[in-house]
Amino acid sequence: PLTFILEGVWFAIFGTSFIAARGFAALFHLLTLFVMVDFLFRQRRESLAIISGVIFTIMPALLKKAHFPNLDIPLMFFVFLSLRFYFDAFSKRDWNSWLLCGTFFGLAMLTKGPLAFYVPIGMLGHIIITREWKIFLSGKLWSGLLLSFIIFGLWPLALWSQGEISVFIKYIDFTFLSTITEGRGVTESSYFAYVKFFLVQALPWFLLSIWALVKMLRKRDDHLGLLVVVVFFVGLIFISIPNFKYSHYLIPLYPFMAISAELILEKWVAKREKGFLLFYRYLAIVTTVILLVFPLTTRIGRDKVIYKSFDLLGIETSRKNVIMPNEWVIIDGVYDFWHLNNMVAWHDVGIVKRSSTASFLKRQVIGKKIVYLLPCAVWEANIKQLSSSLFPVLKFGSKCIIATKDLKKDNSMFLYHFRR
Repeated sequence: PLTFILEGVWFAIFGTSFIAARGFAALFHLLTLFVMVDFLFRQRRESLAIISGVIFTIMPALLKKAHFPNLDIPLMFFVFLSLRFYFDAFSKRDWNSWLLCGTFFGLAMLTKGPLAFYVPIGMLGHIIITREWKIFLSGKLWSGLLLSFIIFGLWPLALWSQGEISVFIKYIDFTFLSTITEGRGVTESSYFAYVKFFLVQALPWFLLSIWALVKMLRKRDDHLGLLVVVVFFVGLIFISIPNFKYSHYLIPLYPFMAISAELILEKWVAKREKGFLLFYRYLAIVTTVILLVFPLTTRIGRDKVIYKSFDLLGIETSRKNVIMPNEWVIIDGVYDFWHLNNMVAWHDVGIVKRSSTASFLKRQVIGKKIVYLLPCAVWEANIKQLSSSLFPVLKFGSKCIIATKDLKKDNSMFLYHFRR
């Protein structure tokens, strides 16, 4: 719930708009950049800090994902902060660093639950690679870990105090059973899907990271280098296990990929430090702010079918004077529920429901402003029964969108797009 609380405060201050929403995501993106560069400078790795900052700033795949105020950008910030203080604790073995590591790990769990696992597996992998087994005997490590779970436990405790503990139980069931164990119904998925994604979206940095991994494992004298390559590759291995995959699950790994890739270029950059520093201070930051806060479009390519139906139905997609159906009903799971629900929620009107063909055929729809997303076969098989109260809007593949007749505009326009 942490990100939603922070978003609520943000929108209360700056209002609800696309710019405000993208500004929220940009804030955590730039905070991560600042923390990453500051950390590397504190480790006296100035050249590594400069080039890693530049690459992290202009990395296309990350810029694309950072357009949206989702959970993964704040998660990236908290995961990096936790592992940043872990490295301080690893080096200094002091209480403050372990407690700060645990604090930000707890905040990462409050941000996106199990995806905060990047922290403990990164720590575990680093300790194993460096063979610093004595850390496991440190009470400071376990105190920091205990603190993280106390912070996370504040959420179910607050729900329990309000008699809403069922919300937490449903969250656990959906997250661990439905998503991680059962893959949300996805039975076939390539284990190498994320590797393919990086090969397409971040080829040069991914290849440089592989090179850095080989280099770090051969020498094993650079504990910082070992940490970033271990977090990146061990994290990539573990996140590839579940069948259900989204590319934004990789977002917390981007800072570590940026640093890993530039481990290879560190000495080369040191000879050209002034030029890179100038670019980093001016052009990269300005470019990032422009791309994040003022994008070329406010329409998500993922939902282009829904936006097309908006146009056909005459639905205004700006925040002012929004005219939308009261309900959107997805029949037999033909469209992703959360994609549609998030968009309808953003426009602050209507609700999204899920239903079956049998329930759909029995339902009375007269006098209601409803849009249905369903298999075309259902419409074609029951067109005589349904045509008196519904009309076709748009066809996409074997699926179609139909609506109640009180939303109908120009009939010829709808039929053109539906038949095409």
